[in-house]
Amino acid sequence: MPSFITKLGSSQWQVRELLLLLPLLLYGFLFGTVYLWSVKKNQGSTEKLGTFSTKKILLGAGASFLISVFVPSLLFSGQHAMPLVLEQSKNRLFMKKAEPNLQ
Repeated sequence: MPSFITKLGSSQWQVRELLLLLPLLLYGFLFGTVYLWSVKKNQGSTEKLGTFSTKKILLGAGASFLISVFVPSLLFSGQHAMPLVLEQSKNRLFMKKAEPNLQ
């Protein structure tokens, strides 16, 4: 079974790197606070739509569409790399057809 722990080696921390940690902690706290607030706000607004509704489905489909158009790198399962995969598969098929039969 493969290990899920990746060892990156040793590191040497100086005072400058430790000072960088404070703004990062503050940023993480502020981002978490804003995220928690937005989750509560979102739950309140989606509860008004009902348990199962066509409006929720359309809202989710619209959000997925906007993400795929404007930020395709956020798509899961490598969907943003599909054009590259298709292009490479075309090249391989073309190369196989172009190779002479060496038997």
